Parts: sequence; structure tokens; C-alpha cells
Amino acid sequence: MFATKLTDVRYSTILKVSAPTILSSLSASIMSILDVLILAKYSTLAMTGASSAYTWCYAFQCSTIALVFITGALVGHYNGAGKYKFAGMPVWQMIWFSLSLFVISIPLSQIVARYCVPTNLHEYGIPYLKIVMGLSPIFCTKVAISAFLVSIGKGFIVSLSSFIAIIVNATLDIFLIFYCNQGTTGAAIGTIMAGFSELIFLSCFFFSSNIRSKYGTLNCKLRIKRLCSYLKLGVFSSLGHVFESIVYSSIYYVLASASTDKALTQTIVSNLWSLLICVAAGLEKGVMSITANLLGANIKEKISVLFKRSVNIHFFNASLLLIFILSCSDLILSNYVNINEISPELHQHLLNVLRLAWITFIFDGILWIEAGILEAGGDMNYMMLTIASCLGMCVALPIFGFMNTNTLSVEMVWTLYTLSSLSNVLLLFMRYKSNKWIKIHV
Repeated sequence: MFATKLTDVRYSTILKVSAPTILSSLSASIMSILDVLILAKYSTLAMTGASSAYTWCYAFQCSTIALVFITGALVGHYNGAGKYKFAGMPVWQMIWFSLSLFVISIPLSQIVARYCVPTNLHEYGIPYLKIVMGLSPIFCTKVAISAFLVSIGKGFIVSLSSFIAIIVNATLDIFLIFYCNQGTTGAAIGTIMAGFSELIFLSCFFFSSNIRSKYGTLNCKLRIKRLCSYLKLGVFSSLGHVFESIVYSSIYYVLASASTDKALTQTIVSNLWSLLICVAAGLEKGVMSITANLLGANIKEKISVLFKRSVNIHFFNASLLLIFILSCSDLILSNYVNINEISPELHQHLLNVLRLAWITFIFDGILWIEAGILEAGGDMNYMMLTIASCLGMCVALPIFGFMNTNTLSVEMVWTLYTLSSLSNVLLLFMRYKSNKWIKIHV
């Protein structure tokens, strides 16, 4: 039931596979956005403090989830090759790995909290960071199971779990923030409980009798050698995500320390960006699942068609987003600030950066599609090293040169992001055309 044939590259199939992964990616970002929007009604400082803390929580989540994402590629290869009984094995290795991360996440969140949040936001950012970062392995475990379900063609389940998580998060946020007066602590608890409810829901299907019997999802033995081989495929990807997230978080810290207006602008646009990029990230995971199944079934010739059609879907999505941004800019911004109470200069800055973010999205979307193909082949390390290198040269070095001059603008930051994305698109396309990216063989 709800299964999708994953060796088909028609537009309808790409959309069927990608839609659940888009919703799954969106669920985490929507939960963050809900936190920000609801906190904005509670206190502007609370909103900014939670956003500042979340950038570091996101850094930790990305670094660990980057290792777990290989699950989808491995399961896809087994599913495409018809070796169904082996498909549950890589999932369990990543579940054990995810659970082991609590040993790191809880003490780390307690130690780094006061150093990661700007001093003027300690009251609001530290409680949020300690809870969300400390319990982040919940999201890591959820990703392992959702990647499995998408890669066997049961993405509908993942979509449904995302809706449940969003409803749980919104309900708890409103109750805890306003009725219990818990502020950012309430927002953090709402986010974690939403992630936990999603994990429980997905687990019910992961252990259901039909999936259990076909895919061996009770094959829960810890296999250290296999786990190490899986982690090896993504270790540099994880380090790349760490570097990438540190750069983004450090830039936010610099802007927040420079002025309140810069902090507010980056908070709003970054919050909206997390929503935009989830559309691309979801399409990427759909592309990865289909590509992995094609590789497992030894139908490599369809991958070029998949790439072209995925790019077409991305441009269609980007066009819709442009229409929405141009026609509803003030409506979007009014959810974060009172347009009538901010200065005309700040209003214009917000509009400029919002449009720059859309341009960045154009190139970043193509980058994510290329990344999905390379991930399916197990070439995550090359992919992430390339992305981190471009980010370092095109963004980090120029920006940190302005750190002590107080002349760094948010517009400059997003212009450099665009340059980095364009560079990555070109380099990853060359890697894709080289056919050196297939590292997984089952």
C-alpha cells in the first residue's frame, strides 16, 4: 500500500517521491519557523535569541544527520537490486549510532551554550539551545527511519508524520509559551516533543508486520564493521556540514553583535530561507532515492533524464516562489515585524535581502539535485568537501575580513552566498559527468 515504483523517472514519479521528502524536510524547518513566529508575538528579543541559538543547534543536527543520510542510498540500492531482506540492516546501524549521540549532545549543549549565544541574548537563547541541541539525536533517529521508508516507495507515511509533528509543535508552542509563560523554553520543548511524536509514528510503520517480514526490520544486531564502513562514506560530509554550519552561525553572531537591525534582518531572511531550501532539500532526497534504486537495478542510463527533469521541476518551483515573494513581500515581513514601526531603510534592506535569497535559491536548488545524485552513489565526501571549500573561499574569507570594520552588510553576505552556490553547481556538475561518483556496490 502507498508504494511507488522507484525505477521510473517520469515527472509524476519524481514528484511522488520528492513530495514526502520535501514535507519531511519542511517539518523541521516549519517547527523552527513556528517557534520564531510565535515567539515574535511573545517578545522580539525572545525571537532573536531563539534564532541565534537554533543556528548552532542546526549545526550539530546537520553534522550528525549528514552521516545518517547515507541510509537512504544504501536502502535504495538493496531495494533496486531486489535484496529486500538486507534493507533493514543499514537502518539499524544508523539507529544505534543516533542513540549513541546522546552521550555527546547532552554535555556539549551544557558546555557551549553561553559561548554560542550573544551576551545580550543569553536569557532567551541559552535555555533554547540546551534543550534542542541536547535532544537532537531524536531527529537523527527519525531521519534514519524516514529515509528507509522513502527509499522503499512508502513516502506517504513520511508526509503524514510531518503533518502530525507540525500540529503537535504548534499546539505545544502556543500552550507553553503563552499559557504557561515558558518563553523560549516552551518553544524548545514543543520542538522536541513534535520530533519525538514523529519518531514514534514512523516506528509504528517500520515495525509493522508487512514491512517487517519483507525488509527484515527486526534485524537489529549492531555490526561495528558495517557501521564504520557506512560512517566512512559520510565522515567528510559530516565535517563539511560542521564547517558550513559554523560559518553560517559565526556570520549570524557577527551581524547580531554589530547592530540590532542587522540581526533582525538576518533572523527574518534566514528563517524564510530555511523554508525555501527545504523545497530543494526534499527534491534532493527524492532524486537520491530514485538514483539509488536505478543504480541497484543497474539502469544507469535513466539518471541523465532524471537530472534534467528534476532541474525543470526546480525552476517551476522557483518561479512560483518568485511570484509569491514579489506580490506578498510586505505580507511575509508583517509576520515578523510591524511594517509601520520600522524605518524605511530597514524595510528596504529586508526587501533587498529577501530577493537576494531567492537568487541564491536558484543556484542552490540545482546544487541540491546534483548532490542527491552523488549521494546515491556514495560520493558524499567529495560533494561536501567541494561545498565546504567553495563556502570557505567565496564566503568565509571575504566576510571575516570585514569582522572588525563594522561595514559588513546583510546584502553583501547573501551576494557571497550566491557566488558560492554558483561555484558549487559548476564543480559538482563536472563530477557528475566524470562518472567517478559511484562508490556503493551491493
